[in-house]
Amino acid sequence: MKNRRLLILIPATIAGILLGLYRFSAEMKRQKEETRSELEELVERLQLDLPIVKEYKNSIITQTGLMIRNDSLITTYQLEAADSILVGFREGRLASFLREEGLQGLLSDYKSYRLTHLACDLGMVFSEQIYDKDGGPVYFWEYSPDDYRPLLKK
Repeated sequence: MKNRRLLILIPATIAGILLGLYRFSAEMKRQKEETRSELEELVERLQLDLPIVKEYKNSIITQTGLMIRNDSLITTYQLEAADSILVGFREGRLASFLREEGLQGLLSDYKSYRLTHLACDLGMVFSEQIYDKDGGPVYFWEYSPDDYRPLLKK
């Protein structure tokens, strides 16, 4: 009698655990889809503000795009600057110095940080793509959630 109960109890327990895992997985998938939809709507609204022009002493940088592609949130810029600055970017001399600055700027551009939080929840990569005024590539950066997650907690 005891063995019979045990033979019924073990499969029932396993079935209960599997059902719980299935429901949990389905709920996580639903939440992720809702987060992605909210992020897409936010990106769509922010695109209405483009282009955003920032003028500096020796350059003008214009944010020309904000889009979601696969698991990345991509921000595109056009850089108008002296050839020496463009060469500095292309050769990587300025890139290492400006990488951290770029991340801080990206976060401060979206004052509420909602965009960043949603992207982080989805595990998205932030990508910044800089082009010259003729559309030629200047430099690209990518920030993983591990790069920007600590800054969101401050």
